[in-house]
Amino acid sequence: MMFVKNGNGPCPICGSSADGGKYGVCGECFSEIERYLYRDFCQKCGNPLASADEICPACEGLGGRGPRLFRASYYDGLIREAIGLYKFSGEKRLLPLLSFLLRSCLEKIPDFEPERTVLVPVPPSRKGYRMRGFNQAALLCEATGLKWAEIVLRREGGNAEEQKHLSREGRLGSAVDKFSLDRRLAADASGAVSGGDAVFIVVDDICATGATIRACSGLLKADGVVLSAKPR
Repeated sequence: MMFVKNGNGPCPICGSSADGGKYGVCGECFSEIERYLYRDFCQKCGNPLASADEICPACEGLGGRGPRLFRASYYDGLIREAIGLYKFSGEKRLLPLLSFLLRSCLEKIPDFEPERTVLVPVPPSRKGYRMRGFNQAALLCEATGLKWAEIVLRREGGNAEEQKHLSREGRLGSAVDKFSLDRRLAADASGAVSGGDAVFIVVDDICATGATIRACSGLLKADGVVLSAKPR
């Protein structure tokens, strides 16, 4: 787990003193970020709920098919700014904050068991990795202190940057064939878990339609119980 003491430098979001704040950001920014955290969300699609129901009306009609999808927060305001600073500007001082958001999301999952959990980061495109120089989802998984493994690979030609310009229907259709599973590493990761079968949780930093996370989760169905989560 990565720890950053508040007060050792300015807040990476607003530049003011981080004294009195949490997870490396100032108190004002952290209070603002807390406003965007999900309180109740659909146990299937991850969207916020207006009632105490566990499943939203849209997912009720799908018959419970597919992996569960969990979101930690709305992608807006300072959370959107923080993720952008981390992902596109390499502001790694935000890892304690973002890993806190992810860990908080995981702990809201009813059957979450840390000792059985293996986080699986969504792999970046080669273009994205060359631009940033790091795998943002993998660093995020590592910062939680939980087990994690890079067992999902992106196929040649699978470009995450191009996904941003597709419609919802286009994203859903294009993600399926862009990933493959390293079964040897998956077996090793599963064997390293004690207390029962491994639970693989696919992690990404940003989710639009859920197509990428669902495609990666589909590869893991034969290897363990699959959940899905992301810090936004």
